[in-house]
Amino acid sequence: LELDVLDPIDLITREVRSGPEASGHHPVKSVMPGIVRKILVTPGDEIEAGSPLLILEAMKMETVVYAPSDGEVTALAVKVGDQVEEDDTLATING
Repeated sequence: LELDVLDPIDLITREVRSGPEASGHHPVKSVMPGIVRKILVTPGDEIEAGSPLLILEAMKMETVVYAPSDGEVTALAVKVGDQVEEDDTLATING
């Protein structure tokens, strides 16, 4: 029996790099519905792929949303307390 383990950061990175955002502006999308509990970056921050961006809470569990690529955080589309749905844009990275 052979199993593959899916790495969420790798999946997000693949989605971002293959999307229409090839111009360098990479929207970071929510992978699940939840509530924004903490924002760990501000616009203008230089980040590396895999850096934590924010924390979402769903069903009393916290999930960290990581940067899919290196670059600069150019925009945050949410604030603490916002309810987000799957595929909502959370932030934009220019990289």
